[in-house]
Amino acid sequence: MTIRRLILLLSTADKDNAGTDDPIRLQIITSDGRLVVDHIFDEDTPQDDLERGQANFYYVPVINSFNRTELNSDSVTLSIIGKDAWIPDRLFLFGLSDDEFVRDKVEFVVPLVHLPEWPLGTLSGDSKEGKKSVPLPLVDTPLVPPGPVLT
Repeated sequence: MTIRRLILLLSTADKDNAGTDDPIRLQIITSDGRLVVDHIFDEDTPQDDLERGQANFYYVPVINSFNRTELNSDSVTLSIIGKDAWIPDRLFLFGLSDDEFVRDKVEFVVPLVHLPEWPLGTLSGDSKEGKKSVPLPLVDTPLVPPGPVLT
């Protein structure tokens, strides 16, 4: 099951100073050292990006397609670029079988990260406020052969 694109769903905590205007970065490196995702979320979208109490939805491009079996506990990393602190509330990451040019042909979705409660603290380039980067824990899911796609 080859992953060609990602969906990132996240929300920012509803606390004072939880939101940020600084970019965040998602990187995925396979267990054999291949960089497959390196995306910086710095564009201003129609959403209230990374603002206090807001949820965000992003498609994430994949540099090199990969399989879930190629990932280990250190493969997925989330970082903040800048000194403004950001406090996530929840985060979900899914792999998609389609790419950006064939959006109507998703054959499967692979859950990669499932954090309904953010346990990793504040992200900040200022070490007094938080961590610049954190590894995201992978979902422990059994691999199931793909079934028919329901339409």
